[in-house]
Amino acid sequence: ILYWMTFNEPNIFASYGYATGIFAPGRGSSSKHFDYLCGDSEHKPHIGLVPRRGFFWKLLDCELEGNPGIGPYIVGHNQILAHAATVKLYKSKYEYQNGQIGVTLNTDWYVPNSNHDEDVKAASRALDFSLGWFLHPLVYGDYPKSMKEV
Repeated sequence: ILYWMTFNEPNIFASYGYATGIFAPGRGSSSKHFDYLCGDSEHKPHIGLVPRRGFFWKLLDCELEGNPGIGPYIVGHNQILAHAATVKLYKSKYEYQNGQIGVTLNTDWYVPNSNHDEDVKAASRALDFSLGWFLHPLVYGDYPKSMKEV
């Protein structure tokens, strides 16, 4: 096998599993939980449904354990460490195979609402928290400045 991927969209696993509780292990927010409902455009949103990228999530009241302000970042940090350890192992033992190893990252894209400085900074900060969260440590060895300042 010449092509390896350590993680697929690690920010989704960390955020949806440990902040919103949508995905396993269902930890995060203690008051509201969104459950997948449908994924086609024929379903019109109504009270209790929240649209997200063409899908609708049914709002459920339930209690979830965990801290959505800390949990996803601990999980994300450990995913980055696991990715780095796996790449190191691959390069030390299997690089002779001339394969490739990497991670699949995804992001939403953020555009400033206006050219005002605060809007431009907000869009940049949102991108840092979406893509930079995982890409910046892999490229530069540390988290984006905007994340560390919060």
